[in-house]
Amino acid sequence: MQRSKFVGYRSRTLGTTLGTAILLILTWVSFATLRWDAPMMSVQPQALFAAGPFRANEAFEQPFDATVNYLSYVETKIQYRARQPDLSLLFRLRHGDSLEREGILTVPTNSNEITTVHWQFAPIPESAGRRYSIQIVVGPQVAGEVFAMADLQDPLPGSLISNGIATDERIDLVVDPGRHANWWRILATTARRTPIGIPGALSLLVLATVTTAGGFTILFGSRRLVPAMIIAAISGLAILLTLSLALRIFMNQPSAELTSQFWIVLVASVFGTAGTPWIIVAISSVTGTLDSVRSASIANWLFAIASVLSASGLATSIFTAGEKIHIAIPALGDGQPNAGRFGLLNPDIAGWLIRVACLVWAVYLVLIYLRRKSVTDSEIGP
Repeated sequence: MQRSKFVGYRSRTLGTTLGTAILLILTWVSFATLRWDAPMMSVQPQALFAAGPFRANEAFEQPFDATVNYLSYVETKIQYRARQPDLSLLFRLRHGDSLEREGILTVPTNSNEITTVHWQFAPIPESAGRRYSIQIVVGPQVAGEVFAMADLQDPLPGSLISNGIATDERIDLVVDPGRHANWWRILATTARRTPIGIPGALSLLVLATVTTAGGFTILFGSRRLVPAMIIAAISGLAILLTLSLALRIFMNQPSAELTSQFWIVLVASVFGTAGTPWIIVAISSVTGTLDSVRSASIANWLFAIASVLSASGLATSIFTAGEKIHIAIPALGDGQPNAGRFGLLNPDIAGWLIRVACLVWAVYLVLIYLRRKSVTDSEIGP
């Protein structure tokens, strides 16, 4: 009898430790690989015609409004006509009279072909709500002619400025600003968009963790099946992993935090995770199966989790196959720039769910193997 209890305790401890370690690794990998590399505007200017030519030391520029923080790149389209590919461009980004960023690019081009030029610079943390002007100066050693691609649909404020002279109001330079943000910049910009700021957002994450831990404590802690510290760690990791997966849905969406969809998914994901243990407790109490749920082994819980993840991954992969599912988002009050249709589901989420399910299945099979081996060894005896 004592041997059987020891085997059960060792199996439960092993399962809990492995589960916590895998949850920690998944959370770290999810945040480490989380990036938002997306343009700022959902509707970009179209290269309808070429303005120019611009020769050595001549310049063209275009104002634009930044709607998000951490502005970190500007793309434009040009056409270079010359016998030799010797094109160099000087970029200047201004906010009012202040020169915010400056850089020189050597641009590889093919004669007469439209080339996309991507100028990346150090992110500007507080860029949202500011009007910038991007100026592009043709290098002094350039022998050929540069033509700037322009749009007539007037998607940007102001107009294309040619050598200091504004053109027709309807003519805009093809400019596509955006950001490259890693996980901590994503968290920072998300927290800053909330009315309660970064301290309030951290407080909500702590509240979600405490709520999750409370539900897990009712399920496991009352019979000391799982130590309190492990419950707290699992709860915090579960909330963080859910948060990272929710943010990952919007990795390719322009100005994600300015849409209502973003906040609905974020809040529903985090507090849905926090409420899941309580829902299990409530259903088990109503059906009179709470004691059975409490006494369920770690292997049974891993089996249930792996099954749910597998089904969710399969369903998500089916829903994201073929034509992309979209949701309509109304325009903001100032008309810039988020009217249109946005992806409702990110196909990458299906892959993540399936990979996580495979890991949980692996832990489950290892745990079953070790349990059977321990039982066999105990029956054989010393």
